[in-house]
Amino acid sequence: MVETETRESVLVADCGSVTTRVLLLDVVSGQYRFVARGEAATTGEPPWSNVTVGLLHAISEIERITGRQIVGENGQLIVPSKGQATGVDLFVATTSAAPALKTVLVGLTDDISLASIRKVALSAYTTVVDTIGLADTRTDEERIRQLTGLGPDLFLIAGGTDGGAGERLLQLVETIALLPSLAEQRPDSPRIIYAGNGKLRPAIAEILQGAALRAAGNVRPQVDVEYLDSAQAELAALYEETKLFELPGAEDIHNLADGGLTPTAKAFGWTIQYLGDVLGSSGNIVGVDVGSSSVTIGSIINGRFHLAVRSDLGIGHHLPGLLEERPLERIVRWLPQEIAGDKVYDFIINKSLTPATVPMTTQELYLELALARELIRTTLPAAFPERFKNGGGLPPSLEMIFASGAVLTNTPRPGQAALALLDALQPVGLCNLALDSHGMAPSLGAVAAVLPEAAVQIIESGAFRELGNVVAPVGRAQVGEIVLLLKMIYENGGELEVEVEYGSLEVLPLPPGQRAELQLRPLKRFDIGAGPGRGYRRKVYGGVVGLIVDARGRPLILPTDDGERRATIQQWLWDMGG
Repeated sequence: MVETETRESVLVADCGSVTTRVLLLDVVSGQYRFVARGEAATTGEPPWSNVTVGLLHAISEIERITGRQIVGENGQLIVPSKGQATGVDLFVATTSAAPALKTVLVGLTDDISLASIRKVALSAYTTVVDTIGLADTRTDEERIRQLTGLGPDLFLIAGGTDGGAGERLLQLVETIALLPSLAEQRPDSPRIIYAGNGKLRPAIAEILQGAALRAAGNVRPQVDVEYLDSAQAELAALYEETKLFELPGAEDIHNLADGGLTPTAKAFGWTIQYLGDVLGSSGNIVGVDVGSSSVTIGSIINGRFHLAVRSDLGIGHHLPGLLEERPLERIVRWLPQEIAGDKVYDFIINKSLTPATVPMTTQELYLELALARELIRTTLPAAFPERFKNGGGLPPSLEMIFASGAVLTNTPRPGQAALALLDALQPVGLCNLALDSHGMAPSLGAVAAVLPEAAVQIIESGAFRELGNVVAPVGRAQVGEIVLLLKMIYENGGELEVEVEYGSLEVLPLPPGQRAELQLRPLKRFDIGAGPGRGYRRKVYGGVVGLIVDARGRPLILPTDDGERRATIQQWLWDMGG
């Protein structure tokens, strides 16, 4: 293995379900920097059926751009490097192209054990295909018939506090044991993770004799105590042992990569955790990744990390799944122009069949951004279950919101992406918006696991494209009433004072590289993150959009009249420079 001090050049690959991206990082003037990026179509499906083909195509782009030879004549990566122009010192890889685990949740009550085990399932690439609990009114015969048709890969089982009674949970497990693939101990029988009452583990093992059973810590050791880490770790390990290598060619990449092949969502979570460490105790962060086959939202809130992955949603293959949870009306409400519902439906189906396509018209661009808004909003309850269950929204005054995914990062104008994020996430208080324009977020997490100094130096050098800060006051007022007095004192001289009207959205000049002191004084007991009516001063940095003042209210309410709503959306786009 190459010694850490000689690891200067780093090749990072992310094999998505549609596109494979490769980044080259290297030491420039004593600091790690992003050097080049190559892209190619992912080749996990016929006629190639091997993701290494797409990986080599993407690497050849970097070789063409840099003049560096990375792949030898034998078709193998040159690791470690042989001088400045040949090979690399380190190779790390992530993927989101492997299939998800078809998962059945088993627990007692919807708001306790099933709620906790659902959070476990959403921490990895799983698709929940069925739920079995006390509220389930199906007969055993109906359950088994439906489960047989679903062909699950995994049962996630929880229930009961430690040391408590468990008769009802055992009855549910006895039903599962009747599934033919389990009863006959067939090779295709589903795996089982048990994360319930520890006292019941021997009885569970006895009922499920011969099954591939894993035991994890109880997700609800007490009714008011939730513990997910152990079950999430077991799920992550199971996914990597099974589904990850169903991706053709994944094992070859796994053997080449330092640290092995990592699921993209897991690496994305590492990046969020790493950013949390860099920002310190005051840094609350939300990261959003809208991919072709999944939507991931991770967060660090008050030092607590949470990751939610919707493997049944995405801006590509899984796009029709959005229509199962969101009617077309929810999607078209974000459009500044009238489009017939059947044309929107056709667009969704075509996009799912050809996910690599890019918008060719302004109308298609707005449609994709409307879909991105609803994909994010559909995932938010999984990312913040307690807050959204009670009708709330994001926590106030986040340090940073950053977004990945080509649908957001490849917009012609940065204000278009910023508006989509504001509409979807509806942050409150003061926070910074950024885009992962180079698709680095998962890569940086994977790099941080093996070479932390490279990750932090890349982040500090501007890995993310700063859109700017957003100020979002919250309260009740009539449209047009003054709800916030804002004063911005530029570091290089000059001041700007604004009386912010309720219902307004505007961008104030604060370009990249400029800093200013922001003085905020809310009126009418409006809240900007410090409590009703309480103001504060903050140092803020510029971005490619500027300082965004979003006083449209929370939750955001759109006009009910179709024409008025479309005119409002169009005005917001103009306000944001889109």
